[in-house]
Amino acid sequence: FIAPFTGLYKLEVWGAEGGFGNSSSPGGKGGYSSGYYKLTAGDKIYIYVGGKGTTGVDPNGGYNGGGAAQTGTAGKHAGSGGGATDIRLINGLWNNSDSLKSRIIVAGGGGGGGWFHNTNAGNYSGGAGGGLSGANGETVYSSNPVGTGASQTKPGTSTQGGITTGGLGYGGAGLRASSSAGGGGGGYYGGGGSYCAGGGGGSGYIGGVTNFEDVLPITLDGTKDIPTYDNTDTMKGNSGNGFAKI
Repeated sequence: FIAPFTGLYKLEVWGAEGGFGNSSSPGGKGGYSSGYYKLTAGDKIYIYVGGKGTTGVDPNGGYNGGGAAQTGTAGKHAGSGGGATDIRLINGLWNNSDSLKSRIIVAGGGGGGGWFHNTNAGNYSGGAGGGLSGANGETVYSSNPVGTGASQTKPGTSTQGGITTGGLGYGGAGLRASSSAGGGGGGYYGGGGSYCAGGGGGSGYIGGVTNFEDVLPITLDGTKDIPTYDNTDTMKGNSGNGFAKI
């Protein structure tokens, strides 16, 4: 985006939803972030829109940081993580280190849903993305390690340990076993991948944007009521692909 005039621009970003697991375990919804940024006429900023996570074998996950799902030996599928949506000052591939470090606003993507081979019952949902911290994935059985949500200072991991940890900008991959594991969502930091359960959500970020008069920057996770794209209503988290608005 090339600024046509000098002034404060309102930036809004919506993260992508995680993919569904085989047993209709939903992916986590994407989050929302907004704030203002001063641009001089002719300045360029770069917009990266997250892709929705998929169901099944996807080595890349949703575009812009979604962690890959892993299909277990029982043959059922999990969902990959949804990608983050962000705006940056430096262009490059989505995972270029300098480009990632130049992000001024991020909406986290949701984690992918999982599947446990012993039952089709219960909730193996991915964790919601966005907010200062993404949400943990879910499982019916406490013994099934879920992907944890990312924060402002570190990525999510797995409740079993650091075997499926995310990183700066990307979610961790699910860990393959008999069951199928959801990937973590992309974000400022990415959510953790799971083991037989749902992946964690990626975190949002508003550290590079400012307020306008009494309107403060905000970041909300995908469990909250967030604005629709046209700002005429609200919705419970973001479904599908991400979105950006200036």
